[in-house]
Amino acid sequence: MVAAGHEVHVVTTSRDNVDKQTKWMVTSDAGVTIHWYPVHYSNDMGFFSRMRAFVTFSVLGLFRLISLRPNLCFATSTPLTVAIPAILGRLLVQVPYLFEVRDLWPKVPIAMGVIRHPILKL
Repeated sequence: MVAAGHEVHVVTTSRDNVDKQTKWMVTSDAGVTIHWYPVHYSNDMGFFSRMRAFVTFSVLGLFRLISLRPNLCFATSTPLTVAIPAILGRLLVQVPYLFEVRDLWPKVPIAMGVIRHPILKL
């Protein structure tokens, strides 16, 4: 996208310095502006703690996305919850939306025992 002349911003999280950093960090790499927000996350966390981390990123990511005023929202999973700020952001700024699914949903959470209810396994 950068090579084609587009201005590219990535909104993501950082697990580094989570206890010390409490605001957005902005870096640049290969012509891409990267917006990092520290969100504590670990696979050792319980289900509700992980969900809180996903919701935190979704809310903060949505506000960051809106502030960037994009002309396209492109979201790539994992996790699938990354689609939430992109879907809501694209509705609020009324731009096209593209979602790339790279998650083995729901096979991985089923195998981990996180999803147990038969209806959610469909």
